Amino acid sequence: LQVLVNFAKAGKTVAYISGEESIDQVSERLERVVDEVPDGLFLLSDQDLVNIMDGLSAQEFDAIVIDSMWI
Repeated sequence: LQVLVNFAKAGKTVAYISGEESIDQVSERLERVVDEVPDGLFLLSDQDLVNIMDGLSAQEFDAIVIDSMWI
């Protein structure tokens, strides 16, 4: 998550997808790690691959991290 924050601070558009944690849980963890969440960081919480692909297709990303997925 910290690496994605650094990418976003450098002007990159990045996505973090969690299969276990809710957006609120990821946001709380993120707030403990950084002072300010950069604009280029997008969060998604889902385990359905179709939903994930739909969410990612709305924008072009420089980096995507998928955490804890079971397919």
